[in-house]
Amino acid sequence: HEINNQPKNELLEVALSKFNESAELRNTEFASLKTEWDDAAQGTIDEQQERFDLNTSTMEAKSDEVIGSIESQLAQAVEIVGTIVKTTMSGNYQIVAGREYRNAWIMRGLALAAFLVMGGMIVWAVGTIILEIMA
Repeated sequence: HEINNQPKNELLEVALSKFNESAELRNTEFASLKTEWDDAAQGTIDEQQERFDLNTSTMEAKSDEVIGSIESQLAQAVEIVGTIVKTTMSGNYQIVAGREYRNAWIMRGLALAAFLVMGGMIVWAVGTIILEIMA
């Protein structure tokens, strides 16, 4: 009943004061919730950044490992190809050397045959000359 007896201005001031207190309380609660939200968001961002950095360093290490493995395999491939090329070249050299060896024996045989024919011709010529001198 006292409220009804108070003048309207006083009632208005009381309502306005309570509204302002309520608004300040809401603003304080909002600021507190916003701070909590910002802290939680920053915490999540920091956590995700740490996970990202960890994943990045892990991926870099794995990629370095893969690159090292690929380079090792490349070195092995180069070595194998070099061995194959050397073997092929030596195989070709062996083929050529075998052919030249056979040709050399053929030439030796021909030279020996020519020498024997020449020797036979000399013996025949000398024999013919001796027979003519004796006759």
